[in-house]
Amino acid sequence: MRVQETKQCSWVRKPRVGWLAAACGLAFVPSAAHAAFVVSSQRLPGPTINGTPTEVVVFRALNNGTATATSPVGTGTNLVGVFVTESSTPGAMTFDVQDTNFDGQPDFVNITGNGLPTPTSVFSTNPNAVKGSFIRAGDNGATFSATSVTPPSNNPSAYAPPGPGAFSFHIDGISTDSFGGKQGVDASATAGSGAGAAFAVAVVPVGTGVSVSGTLGGDVGNQEPIAATNGVPEPASLGLLGIGSLGLLARRRRSV
Repeated sequence: MRVQETKQCSWVRKPRVGWLAAACGLAFVPSAAHAAFVVSSQRLPGPTINGTPTEVVVFRALNNGTATATSPVGTGTNLVGVFVTESSTPGAMTFDVQDTNFDGQPDFVNITGNGLPTPTSVFSTNPNAVKGSFIRAGDNGATFSATSVTPPSNNPSAYAPPGPGAFSFHIDGISTDSFGGKQGVDASATAGSGAGAAFAVAVVPVGTGVSVSGTLGGDVGNQEPIAATNGVPEPASLGLLGIGSLGLLARRRRSV
């Protein structure tokens, strides 16, 4: 079933300020404070797709409710808002591309993973269950409403090399689910074997790095920034490694 990019909640974007979920009773704003969400990732063996062995990277967010400067009351224990960019090596990410009007031509990219389970070690190599990369809150794509998708999911060519989506894509959306009488999906320590709720999945060739960045919102409080990388050093780390190498080289030259 195709997931429509809807605007069930009246999210209003203000340049460099954030999103206002007035109709949903939520008020998320980007924060530079320490995040209340603890992000972790897991790399699993994936299926062989078009002759290429793959791996599956699953990012999860644990909402520990930590109070921050912008969320003095914490962020609750659920995951509601997902405003995330997922990136990898250009052309590396695989997607579930569909022909929804059955005319023999692909016309939709399933980047919220509707109908696809969150991969686990039990079936991560099953090509019928693991078909492509996606972003959403929790395990059910049908209860995640994408308010903005970049590139548009109705443009499959943008997700094929050398299209920009083959390197990086972005989704703004909210969970329409509820848990514990609150909006969102369970992101507490009782979910995901203690790692919280899944919010991003990447299917990439073996050994390929993946990163996520953006903000996440809980059932209370404000959006909090997140950033995580699996498989390769972050750019800042690479820079530090480079500086360290230059320092060692200079020291070696002085000692010769």
